[in-house]
Amino acid sequence: MRNIIYAAFIPLVFAACTKDRDFPDIVVPKDIAAGDVVINEYAASGSTFSDEFGNTSDWVELFNTTSDTIFITQNRWYISDDAANVYKYAFPKDTFITPNGFFVLFADGLDTSATYIHTSFSLSATGEDLVLSALNSQNQTVELDSRTFGPQVSGKSEGRSPDGSLDWGTFDTPTPGTSNQ
Repeated sequence: MRNIIYAAFIPLVFAACTKDRDFPDIVVPKDIAAGDVVINEYAASGSTFSDEFGNTSDWVELFNTTSDTIFITQNRWYISDDAANVYKYAFPKDTFITPNGFFVLFADGLDTSATYIHTSFSLSATGEDLVLSALNSQNQTVELDSRTFGPQVSGKSEGRSPDGSLDWGTFDTPTPGTSNQ
């Protein structure tokens, strides 16, 4: 009987303690805009860049063009190799990109997060789409960046030069995670 009284008493005490308490509103960060984070470089054929498992596979490098750290929240950011299905891979929570920083993920079909993020899809050496998108605070999809590419040359990458610019080129020496040369 004593346990029942305590169990009934606890919610009353909690309600009394919180009744007049002023809780802060949840702060919604500034919505991300197209171009804040861009697809900066990728390799879809013959990569020599190794992941944490010692495997070499396709990869995509993102670049934060802003002076703010951008936090990627679970089920709010997506990358895809299919423009008709931009929600193909959802980034895991607790992912962030530092100001003017790079973020590399492997497009190898492993769909896991270890040292690197590994997407649920691989890139096609014959060419396809790459689409980076996010949901804003109104749950509307914002395309942050996209790239349609054709057949790839083995061992080379394609990327922006300089980083974050509108100009694209082919790199004989890929630079995943660092500034494009």
